Amino acid sequence: LVPIGESRLIDCALWQLKNAGVGEVIVNLHYLPEQISAYLGDGSQYQLQISYSHEDPILDTGGAIKRVLTQYPTQDILIYNSDAVFGSDLDLAGFIARFQSNSRNPLAQLMLRPMEKGSDFGVIKAKPCSDGDLQLLQVVKLLEEPVMGHDQEGASEYTFTGVHLLSKRALPYMKTLPEIFRTFRDLYPLFAKAGELITAESYMGFWRDTGTKGRLAEVCDAVMVGKVMTR
Repeated sequence: LVPIGESRLIDCALWQLKNAGVGEVIVNLHYLPEQISAYLGDGSQYQLQISYSHEDPILDTGGAIKRVLTQYPTQDILIYNSDAVFGSDLDLAGFIARFQSNSRNPLAQLMLRPMEKGSDFGVIKAKPCSDGDLQLLQVVKLLEEPVMGHDQEGASEYTFTGVHLLSKRALPYMKTLPEIFRTFRDLYPLFAKAGELITAESYMGFWRDTGTKGRLAEVCDAVMVGKVMTR
């Protein structure tokens, strides 16, 4: 609910989802949940159906996904970290469509961006897919975990942006983990060790993780000049 211009941070995520054709959204709640649910309501102001997953204790990034996917075991799931802000040129609908139509049946797909010099984010290595699709990348190393059976030659370094897709096939992997776990520390290493195909796309437009005051100020500036969609 941090203000950015006349809107709030979470507005950016929800309008991106609505414009991508998403209809149903589950919002994870822990800190000051009543303020968030009061602001968002049932989602009708975004033309979305919003429900809530109350966490006590907080389930971390992985446990939160496991709870929702367990409720929807026959569906793929899109995870969108609402502290990440993208430009209005983000093709989220295409990102989803390319994952769902991929005949190679990837287990997951990440939205990445090229690693910037001096970045303090973790490194993900990916290279162009072998099938010649110029839009898709194949992930070969997740932070410190190489993906089994995938050669790293020709791979470049990327940053995770906070958006990823998981196939419903990920649920059996999650069931081997405790209630509280992290996606990149605990879940994705299981995918890597199993040699599962993890695809990615590189987004080159405006993006900021708003974890610092400086980056939040950059988002506010981008809102002012119309780079970011807030309604």
